[in-house]
Amino acid sequence: MIPPEKSPSPKRTELLTKQVPWGAAKLAAKPAPPEPAKANLSAKKVPWSSRKPTAPAPPPGPLDPTVTHMPWAAPEPAPTPASPPPAAPIVSAKRVPWSWRKTPKPGPPPAEKIAEVNPALGATAWALPRDAAAAALAQTEMELARDSRPPDDNEPTAEQLVALLSKLPRRTREPQAMSTALDARAPYKARPISFEPTSWEVFTLWAYAFRRRLSIGGVLFVLALATAYLLRLVSLNAEIDRQWRALETALRDRYALVPAYVDCIQTYSDNEPFTFTMAQKGLTAWRSARTEEEFVAAAAQMERVLNQLTRVMTRYEQDVPAKDPDQADSSTAFARLERQKERSRRLAGELVQRYNATVENFNAKVQAVPGSWIAWAAHLDARRPIFANG
Repeated sequence: MIPPEKSPSPKRTELLTKQVPWGAAKLAAKPAPPEPAKANLSAKKVPWSSRKPTAPAPPPGPLDPTVTHMPWAAPEPAPTPASPPPAAPIVSAKRVPWSWRKTPKPGPPPAEKIAEVNPALGATAWALPRDAAAAALAQTEMELARDSRPPDDNEPTAEQLVALLSKLPRRTREPQAMSTALDARAPYKARPISFEPTSWEVFTLWAYAFRRRLSIGGVLFVLALATAYLLRLVSLNAEIDRQWRALETALRDRYALVPAYVDCIQTYSDNEPFTFTMAQKGLTAWRSARTEEEFVAAAAQMERVLNQLTRVMTRYEQDVPAKDPDQADSSTAFARLERQKERSRRLAGELVQRYNATVENFNAKVQAVPGSWIAWAAHLDARRPIFANG
């Protein structure tokens, strides 16, 4: 279905039916004349507060009805030139250095009010001032004077009161003189500034300048001390080993007398199985000892064996007064063995004391704070003294 055509509006019908002359249409089709150049305004800087708003341009007039079909061809209205703003007043200020400015001189201080004293009134008017505070103070002074009078019932006279009051400190409004140390208005006497560096400052500057060398030197010094301490510990440990070998040699020579004691006893009697068995076990333990603990235990057992052999041999010599030649030789050998045993005992005692003293010195250094670290790094352990109880 074809939609019906819309009928044109009356205004469009009027424009279509209106006949325009060809000359008028040609004039309307010509371009607008060029816009006149704007007036060159002054570029003078004017304060923002002194500028005046420009008058708004008048609204454009109605367009020509003959050229309503070309509205872009309508001539633009000429702009109204803006009036230049008024010049701002120039205010000049003279620059004066701060030190040239003068402060106003202070005025004279107010005059003090001096209480007038009427001499005709006498001491009573002088002692009782007019204001309340001064009256209370005067009353206190009078009570003080009354308390300080002699112990009698007579009241002091006016002359006595004046004499007593004259001894009190003077009442004045003048400020008391302050010492220089307490007066804030006194000039501050600062200690003179010295640009000479102190010894501590010189030392700190020197240490900062040579900090790398000092750090390297400090590390080397600590390493040297640790090395010296380690060498001391190693030397003490070696001394302990050397003294132990000497003690071991002396004990071997001492316990080598046991077989000779057994031979002497056998010349008297073979009926000593306990003594012979004890001596055999002691010799076996001594010869099989390898560590320090085993040597100490075997040495203690051998000392008991020697004491037992000495008691048995002494008993036989006392029980047998008549001796045969073999028994007499055994008695002579027994006396010689006793002398050798005594010498070995003194030598072994000295070696044991020396050994224990060296062990105590070594343990004291190993158990100390720096020595414990070095001993732990070097795998050095504390040593144990021997025969400490006997």
